[in-house]
Amino acid sequence: MKNLKKILALLLCFVLVLSLTACGTGTVSTVSSTGTLVVTEGKVDPSAADYANDIDGLVSYMKDCEVITGEATDMSADFIGAVKGKQFCFTYGDATITAEFYEYDLDNMSEKATSCLESVKTAQKLVILGKTIEARANAAGKFVMIYTCSAEGDVYTAFTERVNNLFTAFEGK
Repeated sequence: MKNLKKILALLLCFVLVLSLTACGTGTVSTVSSTGTLVVTEGKVDPSAADYANDIDGLVSYMKDCEVITGEATDMSADFIGAVKGKQFCFTYGDATITAEFYEYDLDNMSEKATSCLESVKTAQKLVILGKTIEARANAAGKFVMIYTCSAEGDVYTAFTERVNNLFTAFEGK
């Protein structure tokens, strides 16, 4: 029964990936790898200031904070006006987690980028092909994260809050 739940959760993750990537123009990609997140108890988080202020720095920081794992899948990002996108799909306990990160060029914003980023900053939501998706921007407004967790409960709520706090506060060097 437990394996069936994991298989169903991974299948749902795959369907979510296809639905989100199909919205973009350009190359449609799917999850290239799945991992299982292992969290080290008592580990001290690194300083975000030690990481580059780009999507690769953000991803490295989130991995080093042990809130994402596995290999990234490059995502089409232009459908929300972003310049780059990366996705992670992995398991944590009984949950399947999908985390997508998008980078914006704040010095060269299209109308689409401005509209999407403003929607995320004010309402923590994006509307893509008529579907409303929860999203959040980091404090500097350069990055957007779309995060989903298939499980509920105190452990997953606390983990999601940790992910959101680390992401929101990220501002590399």
